[in-house]
This record gives sequence, C-alpha cells and structure tokens, in this order.
Amino acid sequence: MSEFSFDEIVSTVKQVWPNFVKILIGAALNLLIIIGQLLGMGYIYNVIKSTFENKKELPNWENWGSLFFNGLKLFYVALLYLGPSFLLLSFSLALFFSPLRFLSSLLALLALILLIPVSFVSLFGIIAVVETGSVKEGFNFVKLFEKIKANFVKAILTYVLIIIAMISLAFISSLIPFVGFLVSLYFSFYGEIVAAILFTKVYAEAK
Repeated sequence: MSEFSFDEIVSTVKQVWPNFVKILIGAALNLLIIIGQLLGMGYIYNVIKSTFENKKELPNWENWGSLFFNGLKLFYVALLYLGPSFLLLSFSLALFFSPLRFLSSLLALLALILLIPVSFVSLFGIIAVVETGSVKEGFNFVKLFEKIKANFVKAILTYVLIIIAMISLAFISSLIPFVGFLVSLYFSFYGEIVAAILFTKVYAEAK
C-alpha cells in the first residue's frame, strides 16, 4: 500500500504532455467508429504494459494487427462490465417516451448507481488482463478485490480526481468555438493515457 500523492499525478501529466503526435494519432483514430476506437484501446493496452515494465517513454504506434486484437480484448472486458448499466440507460430512454415515463428516472438512477462502482472495478479488471494476457483474469474477482483492498484509499482518490479532471476538460473544450470538439478528442485520449499509467501504478503497488 502506498500513500496518495499529487506529486505523482503531476509527474505523470508532465511525462505524457510532450507526446503530442502520439496523442494526436489516438485522438484522430477516435473519429473512426469501432475500428479506430479499438486501435486506440489497443494503444492503451500497450501503455499499461509499458508502465508495468517501468518504461517512461510512451509506446510507438506500430504492429497495428496486435493493437486491434488487444483493443478487442479490452473492449470485450469493458462491455461485460459496463453493458448492464448502458442497457438500463437504454431502457430508461425508451420509457421516457412511453406511458411508463415515471420509471425512466428510476432506471437512470439505478444505472448511475451501478455504473460508478462497476467502472471502478473494471479498471482493475482491464489492467489484470494486460498483466496476465488472459481475458479470464479480468474477472478474477478474488484477486481484483484483494488488489483494491490493498490500495483502496489511493485507488479511490485517483479515480475521483481523474473523473473530475476529465469532466472539467470536456466542459472547457465545449466552450471553445468551432474546434472545441476536436480539442475534446485530444484531451480525452490524453486523459486516458494518464489514467492508464496512474491506475497501473496503483494496481502494481497493491501487494
């Protein structure tokens, strides 16, 4: 277990910041529905792997077949974790335009209550997949909860801070005329990289 440190977050932000071209490629790929986003997830897979190997340099964009395959693995894990919450949100939206409209808010609230803790656990699941190379390990809940318990305070504080930062960046980007959407894509991928590095360190420190 290690203590939460703002210095570590600032250090990670500075570490990622100079990699403009690598981040820009990821942001541009997010414009390509499905295939581009899977490649982006594959890159995050490599970022997590590099962090386990204590590498400071971000990985290069190469071996595109491997990027796609690894991105597909992470997408599968994320879908199984987050799918039920998004399914509830879909039902909520459908009910909003029906006579059962009053149930829409209840389902939306239930989805949100479910989404917050599940998304937190899913981060550890995704990192476990990268660590072991096995999708099955993403659902090894005994191991995952041991990791969470071992570094719980730091994990929660890091999680909350990342969410606040991502929401703040999205809001600021939305205020920029004409190019705000493109700016938000850039900072969204930048935030994903920072989050991947920070959470991998939290996971690795949990003994």
